[in-house]
Amino acid sequence: MDVRMDAHLIVVNLCLIMIQAVTILTVDASSSELRIHRELFQGYKTYARPMKNPSSPVSVEMSFVLRSVYNIDEKQQTLHSSVAIEMTWVDEFLSWNATAMGGIREILVPMKKIWSPTVCVENDVTNEKCFNRKSTVQIDANGKVCWWFNRELRTECDIDISKYPFDQQKCYINISNLYSSDKEIILKIDNSSSLVTGQFVRNDEWELFGKFDDIVRYQIGPLNFTLLSFEFNLKRRGSFHVQSVIIPVCILTCLSLSCYFIPFSSGTKLTVSIEVFLAYALFLNSIFDTVPSFSRRPFILGLFMTSQLIFSAFTVIMMVVLSYLYQLNSEVPLPVRKLYAIINGSRIPSIRRRNRSQERRDSGDIQRGSIRSRACRGSGVYPKRSLSTSTSIRSKYSYHYDCSGNQCVNWIELAHTIEKRTFLVMLILNILCYLISVCILFN
Repeated sequence: MDVRMDAHLIVVNLCLIMIQAVTILTVDASSSELRIHRELFQGYKTYARPMKNPSSPVSVEMSFVLRSVYNIDEKQQTLHSSVAIEMTWVDEFLSWNATAMGGIREILVPMKKIWSPTVCVENDVTNEKCFNRKSTVQIDANGKVCWWFNRELRTECDIDISKYPFDQQKCYINISNLYSSDKEIILKIDNSSSLVTGQFVRNDEWELFGKFDDIVRYQIGPLNFTLLSFEFNLKRRGSFHVQSVIIPVCILTCLSLSCYFIPFSSGTKLTVSIEVFLAYALFLNSIFDTVPSFSRRPFILGLFMTSQLIFSAFTVIMMVVLSYLYQLNSEVPLPVRKLYAIINGSRIPSIRRRNRSQERRDSGDIQRGSIRSRACRGSGVYPKRSLSTSTSIRSKYSYHYDCSGNQCVNWIELAHTIEKRTFLVMLILNILCYLISVCILFN
């Protein structure tokens, strides 16, 4: 029994010793960190550059990664994105002996307690161009300061919509120190940071296929300045726009051409052509609402839609003309007959001059026919009018058309011929328009 009690006491004592040791170490580490803070920031000035030699510039290395693209506004010419930024520099006043401080090699410090470079995004369109100081930095024993954070940016981006919706855009994010020259702060690009290997969050509309960094140095008066330019190449995913724009436009083109196959007797020829024209106008208006009103290069899709709108308007005009010709019952004039013969490649109807005696003979036939008809009215018997009599009644011109060989034409035949020729012309124009647009968009 005594042996068991002794074993329990030993276990309890060991636990108490371990707890006490951990507590001592924790208190010691905490006291060491407090000593570091007290010694480092005693008399520290946040507005003074952290260099013991005032003539030496502070070297600030920056890593910049595009995390995601929220939106590219073609009309406002802006890029809305999320980026990850890491900046490092050496603060010569914030170093300590790690061995003497309980082995503590790194501490976290609020950003407002130390000096930091005033780095700004030059092409940001908001009022918050410069990075704020409401974050935390990490400082190691050698005085190296590491500041990392995420930031949403709205920057200017020169959008080229000439090949929309199969376009590629180059957007730049320019970062510089607005208030210090290279004599005080030198900006550098750090490509060895772990941020460079960060994954780009997939976007449903845009795909990142290239990233380039560049250091631009420029001079203002006697002072030299450094600009860090980060270029991002973005490619639009065109599958959605193919389904919502390209395919409906192709269907409208087929509907516009099908108007030439609708019979005149149905009465819907003109109605269908007008509806197709209005559909083109609505599509064109919806597209132009999302793109800038001015572009340095031709907007291919806009030109294509405009040409289709013109073709559709021409189809409406042709439907009006053909419907009017279809209703005519009068004789086709000679110039129109000649044009019809030229279009069909047939012989032009011959014309011969009617002499005076033939005209008097025809007028006598008309008078005798009218007297005979008045004499037969009382008996209720009407003579059958022959073809020669009806022809002589219509013969009030001094010219006679030779309709031998089936060379005569009426307005209905003329309307059908014009319709066939117009359909072939519109089909060729549409095919050429599609081929040219495709070649330019995918060139």
